Amino acid sequence: MVRGPGDVVRTWGSGRGVPDGALRWALEVRPGDLRGEGTVRMDDLPVGLLGPILPEFALKSAREARIDGELALRGDGYERLGLAGTLAVRGVVLDSARIAPSPIRGVTLAVSGRAAFLPARGRLEFEDTRIALGGDAHPVGTAVGVLAAGALEWTPAHFRVDAVMTLPTTPCDAAIAAIPRDLLAEVAGFRLAGTLAARLRLLVDSRDLAATRVEVAVNDGCVFEDVPAFADLRRFASPFVQRVLEPDGSEFAFETGPGSGSWTPISDMSPFLLHAVIAHEDAGFLSHHGFAPSEIQVALVRNLEAGRYVQGASTITMQLVKNVFLHREKTLARKVQEVLLTWWTESAFSKEQILELYLNVIEYGPSIYGIRHAAAHYFGREPGELSVAESAFLATILPSPKLFHAAYVDGRPSPRLRERLRAFLRRMESRGRIDATALETGLAEVDQMTFHREGADRPVARPLVGTARPLPFGLGSEVSSDWSDTVGDQTEGGEHVLPDAADAADETWSSSGE
Repeated sequence: MVRGPGDVVRTWGSGRGVPDGALRWALEVRPGDLRGEGTVRMDDLPVGLLGPILPEFALKSAREARIDGELALRGDGYERLGLAGTLAVRGVVLDSARIAPSPIRGVTLAVSGRAAFLPARGRLEFEDTRIALGGDAHPVGTAVGVLAAGALEWTPAHFRVDAVMTLPTTPCDAAIAAIPRDLLAEVAGFRLAGTLAARLRLLVDSRDLAATRVEVAVNDGCVFEDVPAFADLRRFASPFVQRVLEPDGSEFAFETGPGSGSWTPISDMSPFLLHAVIAHEDAGFLSHHGFAPSEIQVALVRNLEAGRYVQGASTITMQLVKNVFLHREKTLARKVQEVLLTWWTESAFSKEQILELYLNVIEYGPSIYGIRHAAAHYFGREPGELSVAESAFLATILPSPKLFHAAYVDGRPSPRLRERLRAFLRRMESRGRIDATALETGLAEVDQMTFHREGADRPVARPLVGTARPLPFGLGSEVSSDWSDTVGDQTEGGEHVLPDAADAADETWSSSGE
């Protein structure tokens, strides 16, 4: 360390890591005005040297993991610290129950580009930044990279995120292989051909949540070539046993699938039911490809406004995937697996097939799975006989079917639930899903709604009153884009909202955490 003219301090040197690795630095500092510049280089250093600033879940691998990089630093007083260069960490083990049930090994992360930290504003600005994630299959230099630009602010008074992230045209298989195998588990068996490109714009400001934007553009040229055995959709073309792990750890199993006694083809379901479930659970179902950025945006705003989780953004396809492929644990690993399985299901199944399977396997109450069982349990009817009001009820209970079963125990919906059903029916009519006759009949039926009791005679069959707009099924996976625009799917929004205090006082509610 040498002191030069003008209150300048120059320092340079090197050091060894334990047991190996090297650190080199060359800095010129002006302590009087808090300015300085220079370079720092790290070669194969143990990440453990950074132990005091590492998150707890990464400490397990701190001794084995290694860090490489070279950074150019420039400090301009307390206002700004500029950084440019590269930083790569390899061999990290992520061990957290929130990430995955077991440790995620062999994680590689590399960042290169330019950034500036503004301490007084709690602001980090970055540009021309490349963030690359890889596993054992991708050395640091070949990891799949995302380009990022934008700014992050975090102060005691507010937070703000304004960023654009771009995935350049990338081989699909390389994009999947970049995700650590321990994170994908059995989903790692997918093999794809073709290329993928994407762009995400995220704007969130706690001072103006109404201005939140989540914009996604994807150029998907991927083709699934190999699929792991557990994700083979052909097993749903004939009778199969669906096993459900209940929250208490017990397992419930039932047989369903085409040809089984509990299966109902979509052509034998009430059109009111189909419209009610789509409107309530996933208004854009017929127009999106398994993911709904607009619903993610709405849910993000509502959750931030409430300061807690009150609304999910799962599409019908995502809910189906969780029911037939995944376990109940809520981890980052399961979310990653859910995205890949949703992508696969949307590419292999038509919307008609997805909705048909969904309605035949989901839960409608305690030990009540599949629409045939649900229609018989609540109303003593076949799925094709469900009226518009009965359909609205079965759609409305889907966020928390076990808890809504309290209405069945009471013999009829509570006053608050009946008002919820009336509002839902009016919205369906305003969106062109049902006609005025169906609405009028449904509103009258809600006032008189009671539930079927086990052992009682089934009610006499009656014709459905009113009409529902024809759904574009029988067209394979292609759905005309003007269908949703006419009905209003792009702006309708789902009703999948968790309760507030008033709801909890009248109905027994609970957040599913989904």
